[in-house]
Amino acid sequence: MTRYVRECETIPRWYGVAWFEASLMRWACLPIPINVIARGFRNWWVAARKPHGEDIEQEAYLRGYNDAYSSAYTQGSESVWRKLEILKEAGALTIDL
Repeated sequence: MTRYVRECETIPRWYGVAWFEASLMRWACLPIPINVIARGFRNWWVAARKPHGEDIEQEAYLRGYNDAYSSAYTQGSESVWRKLEILKEAGALTIDL
Protein backbone atom coordinates (compact mmCIF):
# COMPACT_ATOMS: atom_id res chain seq x y z
CA MET A 1 0.00 0.00 0.00
CA THR A 2 2.93 2.37 0.61
CA ARG A 3 4.43 3.79 -2.54
CA TYR A 4 7.75 5.58 -2.56
CA VAL A 5 8.28 8.60 -4.78
CA ARG A 6 11.65 10.07 -5.63
CA GLU A 7 12.42 13.59 -6.75
CA CYS A 8 10.76 14.69 -10.02
CA GLU A 9 8.32 11.78 -9.95
CA THR A 10 4.58 12.29 -9.75
CA ILE A 11 2.59 11.19 -6.74
CA PRO A 12 0.11 8.44 -7.63
CA ARG A 13 -3.52 9.46 -7.90
CA TRP A 14 -5.45 9.45 -4.59
CA TYR A 15 -2.19 9.24 -2.64
CA GLY A 16 -0.72 11.83 -0.31
CA VAL A 17 2.73 12.31 1.21
CA ALA A 18 3.03 10.72 4.62
CA TRP A 19 6.70 11.46 5.42
CA PHE A 20 10.09 12.10 3.88
CA GLU A 21 12.96 9.66 4.24
CA ALA A 22 16.05 11.84 4.03
CA SER A 23 18.51 8.94 4.13
CA LEU A 24 17.01 7.48 0.93
CA MET A 25 15.85 10.81 -0.58
CA ARG A 26 12.30 9.68 -1.17
CA TRP A 27 8.78 10.40 0.04
CA ALA A 28 6.51 7.72 1.45
CA CYS A 29 3.00 8.04 0.02
CA LEU A 30 -0.17 6.42 1.31
CA PRO A 31 -3.83 6.71 0.32
CA ILE A 32 -5.16 10.14 1.30
CA PRO A 33 -7.05 9.46 4.55
CA ILE A 34 -4.41 7.04 5.81
CA ASN A 35 -1.40 9.29 5.12
CA VAL A 36 -2.47 11.80 7.79
CA ILE A 37 -2.88 9.07 10.41
CA ALA A 38 0.42 7.46 9.45
CA ARG A 39 2.23 10.82 9.57
CA GLY A 40 0.84 11.52 13.04
CA PHE A 41 1.80 8.07 14.28
CA ARG A 42 5.30 8.38 12.81
CA ASN A 43 5.78 11.83 14.36
CA TRP A 44 4.67 10.42 17.72
CA TRP A 45 7.01 7.44 17.31
CA VAL A 46 10.02 9.65 16.47
CA ALA A 47 9.20 11.94 19.42
CA ALA A 48 8.96 8.91 21.73
CA ARG A 49 12.38 7.70 20.60
CA LYS A 50 13.96 11.14 21.04
CA PRO A 51 12.04 12.88 23.85
CA HIS A 52 14.18 16.02 23.84
CA GLY A 53 13.08 16.99 20.35
CA GLU A 54 16.35 15.97 18.73
CA ASP A 55 15.97 15.35 15.03
CA ILE A 56 18.98 13.37 13.87
CA GLU A 57 18.35 13.94 10.17
CA GLN A 58 17.94 17.69 10.61
CA GLU A 59 21.06 17.86 12.79
CA ALA A 60 23.10 15.95 10.19
CA TYR A 61 21.77 18.20 7.41
CA LEU A 62 22.70 21.36 9.32
CA ARG A 63 26.14 20.00 10.18
CA GLY A 64 26.81 19.22 6.51
CA TYR A 65 25.43 22.60 5.41
CA ASN A 66 27.64 24.46 7.88
CA ASP A 67 30.72 22.44 6.91
CA ALA A 68 30.12 23.13 3.22
CA TYR A 69 29.53 26.83 3.88
CA SER A 70 32.73 27.22 5.89
CA SER A 71 34.70 25.23 3.30
CA ALA A 72 33.39 27.40 0.47
CA TYR A 73 34.19 30.56 2.43
CA THR A 74 37.73 29.36 3.10
CA GLN A 75 38.31 28.39 -0.53
CA GLY A 76 36.85 31.67 -1.76
CA SER A 77 38.99 33.81 0.52
CA GLU A 78 42.12 31.85 -0.43
CA SER A 79 41.28 32.41 -4.09
CA VAL A 80 40.93 36.16 -3.53
CA TRP A 81 44.26 36.35 -1.72
CA ARG A 82 45.98 34.41 -4.53
CA LYS A 83 44.56 36.80 -7.12
CA LEU A 84 45.69 39.81 -5.09
CA GLU A 85 49.21 38.35 -4.83
CA ILE A 86 49.29 37.84 -8.62
CA LEU A 87 48.18 41.43 -9.17
CA LYS A 88 50.80 42.67 -6.71
CA GLU A 89 53.56 40.71 -8.45
CA ALA A 90 52.44 42.07 -11.83
CA GLY A 91 52.61 45.62 -10.48
CA ALA A 92 48.93 46.27 -11.06
CA LEU A 93 48.24 46.61 -7.33
CA THR A 94 49.57 49.73 -5.65
CA ILE A 95 48.49 49.07 -2.05
CA ASP A 96 50.48 46.96 0.38
CA LEU A 97 48.93 43.74 1.64
